[in-house]
Amino acid sequence: DAFMIYDETTPTTNVQERAYTITDDTVRGETSPFAGSGASKHVRMRSSEIRDEMLLGIQDSAGTLTVYMKSSTGAWVSQWTVAVGDGNLQRFDIAYEQTSGDALVVYSGNVATDGQELKYYTWNGTTWTGPTNLGSTRTTGTVYGVKLVSRTTSGTNEIGLVYADTNFDLSANVWTGAAWYGEPGAALATSLSKIGTYTVPTNRSYDLTFESLSG
Repeated sequence: DAFMIYDETTPTTNVQERAYTITDDTVRGETSPFAGSGASKHVRMRSSEIRDEMLLGIQDSAGTLTVYMKSSTGAWVSQWTVAVGDGNLQRFDIAYEQTSGDALVVYSGNVATDGQELKYYTWNGTTWTGPTNLGSTRTTGTVYGVKLVSRTTSGTNEIGLVYADTNFDLSANVWTGAAWYGEPGAALATSLSKIGTYTVPTNRSYDLTFESLSG
């Protein structure tokens, strides 16, 4: 089965859900399991490879991130809420480790303070651990955009991270499943492309992936 999450202009206070069931090839009617969640700015949903479990992050227009969880038989349940700041780019992301099935949620600390630029939670199927600070020595501003991608090679739990800041810097890191490898020796970029005269990034002009065989 599958689930689709989206926000609509009307009603403005609810993020909507539609379920698809494989057995009868049917998309179900619209439901509102997130009543009172406020207008969303960014929505991100990921599913576990080894459990009937999904994580959903909703970043609203007030700059608040709420993370929800759903099992195959349960309802969406709020897990935790943090302030990530508002912006045109998604200030968080979610990824599951390929082998363990553990989850990683990385988000902006909404400050340029050394050692607190990024924060993250981990989920092992039973317990959340965090928030844990993740500093960034290659960026000079507040982290403004975050992207995670899981390495799909069997036997690894690596997750790649790339992120941009308000000064158009770009850096990256890799999660091993237990710790961070560390950033590159220098910023990947210090003048990311921008649209018009915007003073902060409004377009995600970057991405990352793993090679299928070598990793």
